[in-house]
Amino acid sequence: MTTPRLERLAADRADFTDSTGECWRVHDRAFGPPLARPGYRRRLALESQGTNTRYFVNAKGERRAYSFKRTESRRLTLDDCARQFSESGYCWKGPPFIPPTHPTG
Repeated sequence: MTTPRLERLAADRADFTDSTGECWRVHDRAFGPPLARPGYRRRLALESQGTNTRYFVNAKGERRAYSFKRTESRRLTLDDCARQFSESGYCWKGPPFIPPTHPTG
């Protein structure tokens, strides 16, 4: 077990090292408009108020996502990052979701 660490690399990314010693790149994203493109997401500077999802990506390409609660602070501190990482879930990798088709008749 190692001590978790957080290192800011730029305005829009940081590195978080978890208690197992694995390094994860941290990105903040916002999902939303324009409405013409559902699922549209854009990368934001860390701690931006418009952020609604924080991603953790390791060197193998595994992704974890943490969804912020509406009134939750977006700040990036070691304690907050460690809590968010432990509450995050793995993202599904595979083809995009295609909803079932409805018969027209």
